[in-house]
Amino acid sequence: MPFKRQASLSSFFTKAKSTKTTSGQSAGSDSSSTPKTSASKTVSLSPEQKERIKASKAKALAKKLAKLGPLGQLPGTWGELLQDELTKPYFTNLLSFLKSEYGSKTIFPPQKEVYEALRRCDASKVKVVIIGQDPYHNHNQAHGLCFSVRHGIRPPPSLKNIYKELATDLGEDQFSIPTHGCLEKWADRGVLLLNSCLTVQAHKAYSHRKQGW
Repeated sequence: MPFKRQASLSSFFTKAKSTKTTSGQSAGSDSSSTPKTSASKTVSLSPEQKERIKASKAKALAKKLAKLGPLGQLPGTWGELLQDELTKPYFTNLLSFLKSEYGSKTIFPPQKEVYEALRRCDASKVKVVIIGQDPYHNHNQAHGLCFSVRHGIRPPPSLKNIYKELATDLGEDQFSIPTHGCLEKWADRGVLLLNSCLTVQAHKAYSHRKQGW
């Protein structure tokens, strides 16, 4: 499982804006014979009308998200930032796939912990991003944070390598290698421990790639 470290992020999401203009007449047309059209009128909405439209859109979006079930509800400000994304076809297809997978196979992590990385590290608190491949695929390992396992579970080789690198970079006087593999405290302090795929079938690494994650 590859290990990547990224520097603190100055921003998380950017939105590209584009404008489209059309002008001119077809070649050979006679401008003198072309009837002129009056300029379109701009309709000004009152603040009350704008609020009603906004409320109506929010209500319609809430209904769509409710139909997606628990996996359609992102925690904290992640939900506000990505709520439109959750209603796009690729994501609704992903949720349909996951519903079938969880209903017929052993999938990690448990559904309630799929968004654990986002729950513990809100978008407004992210300082560092660490990206893994997908959840550990053996029993009692994955709990929603990449490279992390619960207390009482032996740290996997990939996490041991991370600990060794930290000890080498910082010195053992600054970083003592933990005896456990639970990284919840890292997440609580602003380290987003996110896998590129948030789910996996038991004993089949990377089995949920290209499904929408």
